Amino acid sequence: MTTQHTIDPSLFLHSYLFDSVELGKNEDYLAQDAYAQYRKSLIAAALSSVIWRGQEVLQVGVQHADFLKLIANQQPAELYGVGLFPPLIDQAEETLAEESVNLSVFQGKNITFPKDAFDNVFTADFLQQYADSKTLNKILYGLSSVVRDYLILVEDTRSEYLKTPFYRGREVGFYQDYFEKKGLELIQVSHYSTKMTDKFRQKLRDKYNPPQGRIFGAPLTAEAKKVEKKWLPYVQKLDGIFREDNGLTKMVFKKTREEIQYY
Repeated sequence: MTTQHTIDPSLFLHSYLFDSVELGKNEDYLAQDAYAQYRKSLIAAALSSVIWRGQEVLQVGVQHADFLKLIANQQPAELYGVGLFPPLIDQAEETLAEESVNLSVFQGKNITFPKDAFDNVFTADFLQQYADSKTLNKILYGLSSVVRDYLILVEDTRSEYLKTPFYRGREVGFYQDYFEKKGLELIQVSHYSTKMTDKFRQKLRDKYNPPQGRIFGAPLTAEAKKVEKKWLPYVQKLDGIFREDNGLTKMVFKKTREEIQYY
């Protein structure tokens, strides 16, 4: 059994999301959610263009096995992952039982591996859930410390900072400014626009989950999910036409020099 967490959900996750993930409920939910599967496919596409073969790799923020499985297929030298929730780590361990992957639970604040421990470090759909800036800074410091060559972030970004009760859309420049001070140069930015599918999903939520009496961030109803599953393949084609820089973004940083010291 994995270690139980001692996370304060108010630091970074809306309580609804925290509770649902903590109980391991979201694995079945994600499997039935057409939008979640579409989003995961975009993240997989972003990660698949990275060379992982022969590298020592760490994922921070494991929520399922999909991305680690993709990377394991490239035969990295070593593959590690840390995640917040024991039920999800247990599920990932079961899925990856035939792969050489080392998974563990961490407390959402400090990344405790040695300095320069990994060639490549990545996060996916994780950092935007941190609402508390002090906690986020600890995670960013940990990422910059343990990476030796390339840091890959696949996260939601916004052209202007967006704050909601359970989500933070930060600018690409926010990450760039922070990591440049740690000796990491931003060498690639790729946007995977989901503008139209996001609008479609919000309309379904407004129609089938009206705001009155709804927990903010609650999943679509069963009826809404059926409609989404039917029409999403058509709507997502529009994402490639009506593109914007808000939303899912791949950012690749390369470690180039020692971090800047301030006195």
